[in-house]
Amino acid sequence: MNVDLYRREGFIGRSVPLDVLVDGQRVASVKADQTLRISLPDAGATLQVSMQGTVSSPIVSITPQGHHQRFECGTPLWVLLDFLSLCYLPLLRQRVFYLRQVANA
Repeated sequence: MNVDLYRREGFIGRSVPLDVLVDGQRVASVKADQTLRISLPDAGATLQVSMQGTVSSPIVSITPQGHHQRFECGTPLWVLLDFLSLCYLPLLRQRVFYLRQVANA
């Protein structure tokens, strides 16, 4: 099963590639405004993006749906307003990036 992952340009870590994790293992990196095609096990897998192992997106479970799936990742608005660096707190460090499925174009 293949999925496409698009990284929005955003502001946080724009010059740093994000690690793409499949089932917790790094398989690739994605730069700002780049789309990757990722091969996943046919039985399904988990997908996550992480910046240098410090902050990440929530883990998304992907199941086969019989058609090509597209995902995008980026930075939510609250991180842009995080002047106190709360993003490094344990409860928030897995919410610095979003990872969501988008409709096929």
